[in-house]
Amino acid sequence: MTTPRPTAEPTPAPDHRPGHRRRRELVVAVVGLLAIAALVPAAWLGFENIAEPDGPSAFYTPPATLPAGGPGTLIRSQVLTPLKSGATVTRVLYTSTDAEGTAIAVSGVAAVPPGEPPAGGWPVVAWAHGTSGVASRCAPTIDFGLGGLERVPGLDQLLAGGVVVVATDYPGLGTPGPHPYLVGESEGRSTLDSIRAASGLTGGHTSKVSAIYGHSQGGHATLFAAALAPSYAPELDVVGAAPMSPPTDLGVLLERDAEEPAGVLLTALAISSWSRLYPEANEDAVVHEAAKPYVASLGRDCIGDNEETIAALPDVVALLTEFLSAEPSATPGWSELLEQNSPPAKAQAVPLLVSQGLADPLVRPDVTEDYVTQQCKAGADIELDTYATAGHLSLRTEAADKVVDWLLERVAGVAAPTGCSTRPLP
Repeated sequence: MTTPRPTAEPTPAPDHRPGHRRRRELVVAVVGLLAIAALVPAAWLGFENIAEPDGPSAFYTPPATLPAGGPGTLIRSQVLTPLKSGATVTRVLYTSTDAEGTAIAVSGVAAVPPGEPPAGGWPVVAWAHGTSGVASRCAPTIDFGLGGLERVPGLDQLLAGGVVVVATDYPGLGTPGPHPYLVGESEGRSTLDSIRAASGLTGGHTSKVSAIYGHSQGGHATLFAAALAPSYAPELDVVGAAPMSPPTDLGVLLERDAEEPAGVLLTALAISSWSRLYPEANEDAVVHEAAKPYVASLGRDCIGDNEETIAALPDVVALLTEFLSAEPSATPGWSELLEQNSPPAKAQAVPLLVSQGLADPLVRPDVTEDYVTQQCKAGADIELDTYATAGHLSLRTEAADKVVDWLLERVAGVAAPTGCSTRPLP
């Protein structure tokens, strides 16, 4: 039989726009530092043939009244081109919850395996993406091919393993902003609600068994989703979470990344986002007056992650010379928010597989190791895999096979190892 699909209200026509137009894009690689003099010409050489996403289409505009039914309720869906495997790809708009407990709309994408669902339904694996920017048009589902699915590591293996894969854009990406960048509760809720939305998309043919993985910002989201699952989504059986290069102690990371182009970029994005979200996050308290236009400019740019291109916009290079007037981690208002949005020290109830590159200049290995040690002492079941030569972006590729195998074992019912373990991997 054919798996029933919900009738979207309203359902826009399939989007056949090319989805790209030639404009300037910020392309940042974080696998090492070049001299500043080398960065500027590399940046301009990279702009000419780089594409930026169009603005969000009408699909991303939420209805005036969101549907009842609780977080994860499907608002509308839009079928995209199917994968070669026959898997169905669908862009989705679904409900989630903001910091005040109010219902909001969030966009994402889902891939459903071909054929009939197994008895009890397909398990669901949620992917949480890395930094794409903080402007609404920077949502992965807008610009990148099949709703951004080509950026999901191990997608084919997961679908072949009989798993529905969902990927959230996070609030304020695609949908109206501002995007709560590195705001853990927001990321975690939207990730868990993408799993719930998969049930509505498939007509109830998903099981409660689920797992979560993500990279960089998505690793941060993965840790918060795992921490929130027992209280926010108790009906879900989250059997494992696998963060890759996860930012943990935000205050320490932002302070130590202050002289790296990619670190400056991420700090600028956080300031751009938080100064609009939080009344206590006063930009004047931490940013030099001359640097404010550059921070604002970066807040409007979208980020590619082509690891072969080590370049930065002149805006980033300018911020390297004069940016912060005070350390956010030592500034009232900012310091409390950095602590609030760092993953909690309380032991995770969900088994964790943490992957970390030892050549990562952005998410520092010792900071990740400190988090794992903290979780070990708290009694969590956690594994740390370290990759000797992996940088920030390359880890996503190097760790993918191991992570996907681990996820498939968890959703198949194989128990995760208990206690703590650390493995250096070639």
